[in-house]
Amino acid sequence: MQLSSILGSDLANWQEYAHLFVGLYAMLNVAGNLSTFLGTTARFTVREKRKCALVATVTVFLVLSVFALVGDFVLSLFGISIANVRIAGGLVLLFFSLKMMGILHSEEPPHEESAGNPIAVGVSPIGMPLLAGPGAISTVIIYAQIHETAGHSLVVLITILGVSCLLFISLQVAAIVGHRMNDTAVTVISRTTGLIVASVAMALLTAGIKQDFGLT
Repeated sequence: MQLSSILGSDLANWQEYAHLFVGLYAMLNVAGNLSTFLGTTARFTVREKRKCALVATVTVFLVLSVFALVGDFVLSLFGISIANVRIAGGLVLLFFSLKMMGILHSEEPPHEESAGNPIAVGVSPIGMPLLAGPGAISTVIIYAQIHETAGHSLVVLITILGVSCLLFISLQVAAIVGHRMNDTAVTVISRTTGLIVASVAMALLTAGIKQDFGLT
């Protein structure tokens, strides 16, 4: 028996989930947020940094999973169409990507080094909103509504779990060797991931406009 017949024909297009995986990880902007992570945890021991990374990863997974599961209810409650969410999410991601690539600039208060509880710091600001921000949340809501099947929802959650595992590895490495990375390397990686996010944003905008105007 074929896998698609077990989980549903909608799951045959695995490129859809690969797109979600790559785009979602890029939107977390781990490289771009590395300096903030290291600065916020500067007074932590390596063990505390690793604990903070674990808590941040769990926070990201829970936040994105909840929005993926209740996204349909939220949209119905406020009378929002999928096309509206795609357009709004695409605009959010576009501005986010422009900021990552250094095209747009916004003044942010300098972060302070924290010697507080690594669990609290892992939940906020690192877990949310630094990593699980509006761009990532919008994306999981959009992708969760592409197919209304249990199999699709399961694969979306598995994809979020996979992204969270990769995020965990990235933060663990950052906690150990991140201080050796110079500002130039961080900037180059951030610019590259920003281009990926911009591509995802344009895809969402195009799909949303086509759907909203009945061009599909």
